Amino acid sequence: MLRRSLVSNGVNGLSYLAVAVVVVVVVVVVVVVEIMIMVTEVVVSGQRVLLNLRKKMVMKITFIGVKEEEEEEEEEEELVG
Repeated sequence: MLRRSLVSNGVNGLSYLAVAVVVVVVVVVVVVVEIMIMVTEVVVSGQRVLLNLRKKMVMKITFIGVKEEEEEEEEEEELVG
């Protein structure tokens, strides 16, 4: 009788331990996934910022290029005219 209760307590103890390990593993996996999602969001938003900056720089460079072309055309018109 005593041995039977020890075995059943041992099994119950192991099952509690197994449940605790599963719960800990699930919590760790959820936390890691959340961290990965946060890091991904930060990286994506950083890429958006860089992309917007790049677009602005391209627009500025294009605008400067257009300005220089207009100035050259005006100089040519003055020389011809």
